Amino acid sequence: MNTNDFLLELGTEELPPKLLKQLSTALSRNLIEQLDDFKLSYGKVENFATPRRLAVLISALQLQQDDQMIERKGPSVSAPDQAVDGFAKSCGVSRDDLTQKEFSGSNYYFFSKEQKGLNTQDLLENIVDTAIKKIPITRAMRWSNLDFTFVRPTHWLIMMLGADVVPAIVMGLTSGNITRGMRFTGEQEFSIANASEYQKTLMEKAQIEVDFDTRKATIREQVIQVADDNQATAVIDEFLLDEVCALVEYPKAFSGGFDERFLAVPEEALISAMKSHQKYFHMLDKNDKLLPVFISVANIESSDLSVIIDGNERVIRPRLTDSEFFWEQDKSVTLMSRLSKLDSILFMKSLGSMGDKAKRIEKLSGYIANVIGANEKHSARAGLLAKTDLVTDMVGEFADLQGVMGGYYAKNDGEDNTVVTAISEHYHPRFAGIHYLQHKRGCASPLPIN
Repeated sequence: MNTNDFLLELGTEELPPKLLKQLSTALSRNLIEQLDDFKLSYGKVENFATPRRLAVLISALQLQQDDQMIERKGPSVSAPDQAVDGFAKSCGVSRDDLTQKEFSGSNYYFFSKEQKGLNTQDLLENIVDTAIKKIPITRAMRWSNLDFTFVRPTHWLIMMLGADVVPAIVMGLTSGNITRGMRFTGEQEFSIANASEYQKTLMEKAQIEVDFDTRKATIREQVIQVADDNQATAVIDEFLLDEVCALVEYPKAFSGGFDERFLAVPEEALISAMKSHQKYFHMLDKNDKLLPVFISVANIESSDLSVIIDGNERVIRPRLTDSEFFWEQDKSVTLMSRLSKLDSILFMKSLGSMGDKAKRIEKLSGYIANVIGANEKHSARAGLLAKTDLVTDMVGEFADLQGVMGGYYAKNDGEDNTVVTAISEHYHPRFAGIHYLQHKRGCASPLPIN
């Protein structure tokens, strides 16, 4: 059986970073399903993804379908002649070409013929087109005057069997063997000599690592090294790392800094601003305290890194200034005085407002505390105030800080430490392993029992 490696690369505008892995997985899965439907064998399947491309490399793809014996069951041998003749005509033969076989205890007419397998190359256009169209896309885009939709506009298409281009037109693109490098550095366009050399060629020609997991590992190493250079520890959030990996093709990590005055703001607010807005990794000193430095990952190797660092420092400054402003503004109003605002926030149509919910939590917390022997007064107080940070400016900007900021504001208001702790942790566990992470960071323990 003859086989060859098959390469598909779909070049696009920058793809949504949070969807990149899903898109890549869906494309390779759809291709495999199509090959299986056409009864084509294959070896290893590798999927690649960068911000501007989705690619799949299939090794040892069968170059021609196996010949198949096609058999159709017809009417019973006791059926009227008209029915039998009609079946034979539908098969393109005469009645004499039909055979009789037993089926479920009765004899029936059957038509059999050997169907020669088709060339894989002739099937690939339809296979690829179907695989791309079956990718689940919630909000598809339409561009130019073309009658095609995709998550982002498409610009180039590679379809190759070994060293040969597979002739095809998919998504309005004519297949070839030309790919593209970085937008502003290195070779802008270059050819792929052989499907099996795809990953190697992209690295040699443009320093682009198309394998997502390999690129992610490279970014992790670079971030750790930058932190080491700063005599600090980098905190690597896996979700953030995935997103950064989906934003860059040619990763180059570097560090920048911000004014130490911002450290007076709760570190969670600073970290949230760095992560959610700028995709920065933060660093801790040997005492697990936040440092006024960050790590970013550029999508280019600059001849003057100071320009990139300066630009990133200028961008983060107003973000942190906003956090500082929200912190100072929010502290001027107590959580207790915010309770009335919860009445204007709908919790659920049949369950009233957030204010109603706060009062229910107050009663339930006090009741449960009494049952288990905890401090009833503190528990009820924490239950009443737990949701009030929802109407603060900080949580309005950084929704993931709800609860956390409530704890800080409760402390600022002079609430009892057990109340502060209960409010700050009342959303826990936010995810698996949260208590272990809290212990590692020295966070407060759960509400103590008296």
